[in-house]
Amino acid sequence: MQDINQRVFDIGEYIAEQRQTNDIQVVEQVSPKKAALIIRCENFLELCDTVYEYFEQAYDKNNDSKKSVERLGLQHRAIIGDPKAVKVLKDEILDFIRANNLLNTVFPSCYIDLADAVFNEVYGWGPLARWWMFPKSQSALVLDTQIFYDGILQKEKFSSPDRVWELIHSLTLKEARARVNEHNPDLEVEMFDGTRVSISIPPRGHEYEITFRKFLLDDFSLDHLVTLGTVPEEALPLFQGLARGLPNTLIVGPVRSGKSHSLKAFVYERFKEKTYTVVSMERHFELALRKMLPFAPIIEKQAVDDELHEIFPTVLRKDLDFGIMGEIRSVEAECAMLLCERGTKGFLGTFHIKHPHNIPGSWARLIMDRFPNRDYGAEVARVAENIDIVIVQEELADISKKRVTSVVELRFNPITLQVSTHEIMRYDYECDEWRYKFDLSEQLIRDMKISSSKSTKNMVSTLERLEKIKPIIGENKTVFQGVM
Repeated sequence: MQDINQRVFDIGEYIAEQRQTNDIQVVEQVSPKKAALIIRCENFLELCDTVYEYFEQAYDKNNDSKKSVERLGLQHRAIIGDPKAVKVLKDEILDFIRANNLLNTVFPSCYIDLADAVFNEVYGWGPLARWWMFPKSQSALVLDTQIFYDGILQKEKFSSPDRVWELIHSLTLKEARARVNEHNPDLEVEMFDGTRVSISIPPRGHEYEITFRKFLLDDFSLDHLVTLGTVPEEALPLFQGLARGLPNTLIVGPVRSGKSHSLKAFVYERFKEKTYTVVSMERHFELALRKMLPFAPIIEKQAVDDELHEIFPTVLRKDLDFGIMGEIRSVEAECAMLLCERGTKGFLGTFHIKHPHNIPGSWARLIMDRFPNRDYGAEVARVAENIDIVIVQEELADISKKRVTSVVELRFNPITLQVSTHEIMRYDYECDEWRYKFDLSEQLIRDMKISSSKSTKNMVSTLERLEKIKPIIGENKTVFQGVM
């Protein structure tokens, strides 16, 4: 495995050195099937230009519009990482290189081989292709021409901002509705393997920005979260109960804290016990729940802001057991409340926040951004009344590891109008262990027993036992001030 901190070939310097005028001698070649030229290339960049021109001319001459569209589709699939499409193009490039006796062309060391180098310079990722050699790396960032892996600046870089723009343009071709321009400077797309791509261009910022985030895990069981160290083995029955008992649950924390993975683990755990009809709403298809559970009746939809609010009434009319909001940012908060209020339990969602007691106020403000005439205190109470459990997660110094730091019950007292959080599990940083307190409301336990009596009883007995062994030290209750 290579070290991402090592000094590697600087493609920017290479291009600067190699930009020179060289004549290309071209003669006819009749024998090769893929390549019809014999050329003399003085450097790697000249080879890339020649390959590009050759294939462009070859397919421009094709009068079959269907084949032209298929060719364009092939290139689009290759740029988003479809292995079959990548192989087709690399094979064609390799045939061309062999037919023209160019296998000895020197290429930048950030690529695997000559065909890989030409493919990525002509159709693919450019110097960013090296990132895919590090399967444990979680993120890559392109900022102007610079490249970062997991926050570490790399030696290689793009030759110019124009080359970065070419990559951005190629990524937008994945979806017909994907557009990025000065009027719509932000865009999110998904790679073939599920990698998230966030794109931002001026005037949103001074420079082009592309962020890639991989999903490295394919085992979505709660047992695997124990193996990863995200939750302790002693608390596994607690999380099984929280998943199967169907409380309305939020998983919160900063970016890269593993929220989406834990949400999927909860869905997976629920389907181990019984089958549910589920609707999952996202801005972009990122959770891939149908891929995880291909035979489950999970309806996946994507929409943003006004579009989401417009289609949501049709979602509420569906015969569903519970709903999922992949990431709450704005109008999703109102949609989440509507899902919780329709009479079914089990809502799941993720949210970027650290302290659970701030959720009611934060969501109330998000809702009032859309509905400014509503009462702030009433919305705070509404959120506290509908969300039952909040699970807080963090990313560790070893960025491949995540950890649950807190689990709380969010309560609303309709008589006193008090909003409070009650922590039942807390990570103790000084002792490097989790601590517990059995402080779940009787009403929540009754509701959870209706959904899964056995799992809920096991959860309660586990929590009572763990509190005796490792009790939470200090206050576990926080009261939200200024509700009414």
